Amino acid sequence: MESRNQARLLLQSSWARLNARMGARLLGQTLILGTGRFAQSLARSLNSRLQSGREDVSGYLHLERLPTPVRLQGLPVHRHWTPEGLPRGTSVAIGLCHPETIAYWRSRLEAAGVRVLLSEETEMVGDTSQYISPESGFYSCNAPEVATALSDLSHDVYHLPEYLQLCADQENAEPLYYIGNQGRTRVLIPLLRRPIPGELSPDEPLWDLASPYGYPCPLVSLPDSQDSLVSLFEGFRKTAAEAGIVSAFLRLHPLYSIPLDQLRSVGELFTHGQTVYMDLQLSEEDGWRETRQRHRGQIRQLLREGFHCELDCWEYYPEFQQIYLDTMARVGATSYYHFDIEYFDGLREALGERLHLACVLSPQNKLAAAALFMRQSGLLQYHLSGTRDEFLQLGPSKLMFHELRHWGCDKGLRFLHLGGGLGGSNTDPLFRFKSGFSSLKADFHSFRMVIDHERFEFLTRRRAELEGPGFEENLGSFFPAYRKQLR
Repeated sequence: MESRNQARLLLQSSWARLNARMGARLLGQTLILGTGRFAQSLARSLNSRLQSGREDVSGYLHLERLPTPVRLQGLPVHRHWTPEGLPRGTSVAIGLCHPETIAYWRSRLEAAGVRVLLSEETEMVGDTSQYISPESGFYSCNAPEVATALSDLSHDVYHLPEYLQLCADQENAEPLYYIGNQGRTRVLIPLLRRPIPGELSPDEPLWDLASPYGYPCPLVSLPDSQDSLVSLFEGFRKTAAEAGIVSAFLRLHPLYSIPLDQLRSVGELFTHGQTVYMDLQLSEEDGWRETRQRHRGQIRQLLREGFHCELDCWEYYPEFQQIYLDTMARVGATSYYHFDIEYFDGLREALGERLHLACVLSPQNKLAAAALFMRQSGLLQYHLSGTRDEFLQLGPSKLMFHELRHWGCDKGLRFLHLGGGLGGSNTDPLFRFKSGFSSLKADFHSFRMVIDHERFEFLTRRRAELEGPGFEENLGSFFPAYRKQLR
């Protein structure tokens, strides 16, 4: 508590000392520690005040072990660095808003002889009281603690409150975030709280937790000890048990690193297969070389015949929705993937400029194929797509991915994540199609935690009784078992 109070006092004194200190010319390069919203705001503020000097902010030091854009505001992001390895004369402004994290990095940088521009020489924006760590527990989507945590952590579109609320509406669930603190280490987890069916538990209300659709992994900051993540998840288990939660099912992110060995010690880690992602910073020649020969041939044919790709032509959005539903019917997708018009409208409203519609048009400007992509923190996520039946043999979506590789590179994005095959398979046609654009692959895991073992076993026995013979044989890796229905 004392360190938090000291950090608060330092932050509150920043504005008074700013004008007096900023007149001094900064020697060497000035880097911002962090890549979140607060760090970018700090870079803009410093650059506006340093225009008369010889040096402006020249880049960012990447902190989280997560994907980031290659460039933010036209500045490079340095991924692999240590305080001891920074060039002589470097100044670092700490663009973080969590006091424990600020204190940690200040001590490491100063010990390495790096000049730290902290509260005396950087502008801390807004009410400094919001930067104090919240109590561990569950928070609603609109809680200020959630907004602060997201501003201090690199995150994907799946972590946004607007996206979480949309998924909750689709699944008749309650959107929640869990925020946990253990020293300097923090975790934020987007969750859907789902009521357990009454036929399984008629006498008391019970719930379980699940991630929303996609890859909304737990976001972990500064896992600086072997036990920190374990302690965070044990705290999560305790808080969930007190709230009547029976189990938790979390989807991890193939491109966001998290200490898997520590997770295994507090729950079950399940590998579903691999996903494919494209490096958007490859040269045009290297990107074309990554594309499978058959894909290249079809792309050339489409271009010769006059097919072309357009981005964000939203007048095609209603037509795309019908093509998507027709595609799901053609491939035999489950009802889960048959989204209604409210979902499509809600997705665009929730994500705004983060959502992109890519359209492949025929020479007659007829919509041949289209897909939705979601953009956040240097990542472009492939979301939903469809191809009109009459163009299926031409493979128009191949042209779409080819063009998006160039578009993403121009925008300074890092990766286009294509996802995996149906059911996590590495051999089905969908996975083979995606892997024709890139040799880069990552493992996709889910994490399962039984919170209340006694109730979990009771509910599973009750489900087995309701489903009858064949329940155990058809259970497989399904989790939680008590939600498995045979018909």
